[in-house]
Amino acid sequence: MQLILKILTIVLTLIFFALGLSAFIDPATALEGPAFAWSPDGIAGLSAGRGILGGQYLALGLVAGYALVKSEFKLLYVPALSEFMIVFGRLVSLGVDGFDQRMLLPLLVELTMAVGMFCAAKLLRPQTAIS
Repeated sequence: MQLILKILTIVLTLIFFALGLSAFIDPATALEGPAFAWSPDGIAGLSAGRGILGGQYLALGLVAGYALVKSEFKLLYVPALSEFMIVFGRLVSLGVDGFDQRMLLPLLVELTMAVGMFCAAKLLRPQTAIS
């Protein structure tokens, strides 16, 4: 069980890094993709895409990576909470703004990431040294 949770956490951490790097390297494409569906407005819009999306996801990936390396699994609540808040925002938008088919896949991916990180934070235990 612990091995499966660690593998899941590594995969989710790599997804955070992939999202962050894609927003850093090519913010226009990342913003216009199905996950975000934004149109950047010139240099300021590209800067916001790199800073807000790229920076946030890279930071979450760094926190998750640090938690894995140092066996400080409670830190995984940070990316879990962040993803839960993104899911909450999408659900509020669903109720206030209406439904768009394009929002389903990102919502499911973010919910999966949030639940996965929450479960890892709750269930992973540091290995104890055998004397």
